[in-house]
Amino acid sequence: MVQDDPAKHPTIDKVVSRFDDIQHGLSSRKLRSRVVTTVWWVFFRSIGHWSVGRVQYIVARVPSFPSQ
Repeated sequence: MVQDDPAKHPTIDKVVSRFDDIQHGLSSRKLRSRVVTTVWWVFFRSIGHWSVGRVQYIVARVPSFPSQ
């Protein structure tokens, strides 16, 4: 999508195919992880996120990415 010429843009089918390949290549843990900077306080802040969010979803076996 960074191409100036619209003819060089990928088709939606190619984009969906690439997204599926990337998604299936990642673990459930990676898909659930929070995107944050690596600062020492992030560890303490993310403990609540981990214990409340992920554990409940993992126990309930909710998929990390919804399938259609």
